Amino acid sequence: VYSKKYEKNKIVFINKSETGASVNVFSDTFGLSQKIVLEGYSDMKEIIPVNFDEDDEVEVAFIAKKNRYQLYFADDNGSAFRYFSAYTENGIQFAHMFAGDIDNDGVDDILTYNKDNNYPVRVWNTKGKKLYEYFSEPFNKFYPIF
Repeated sequence: VYSKKYEKNKIVFINKSETGASVNVFSDTFGLSQKIVLEGYSDMKEIIPVNFDEDDEVEVAFIAKKNRYQLYFADDNGSAFRYFSAYTENGIQFAHMFAGDIDNDGVDDILTYNKDNNYPVRVWNTKGKKLYEYFSEPFNKFYPIF
């Protein structure tokens, strides 16, 4: 993970399981510096490292099912501090995410898109507020540049 917000580069390994995931964060010298455990989620579809604040720790955004499929934001200790429906129940199951400071406020935002092109590209801030929405032409690959 490279971000101008971190003091040093971080290397992130994500291990998904049937009931959640563990996120191991290593420093640029490969020393384990942080571990995030996400438990109680089934069918974790996607998980990405992000920087939602400026504490030099990795946080995560992920799509998973607890009671229903939703987009979750979790702090560096693994506790979900925000979750919401980014798309319909069916649409969120097929979504992908990217992180970046899209609105230039100093913290990462989440860009979501549905790989079936049936839903708009959307950008969310850490409060779960939709900042942008864009209905695009169908595409095979999507590479945002921040």
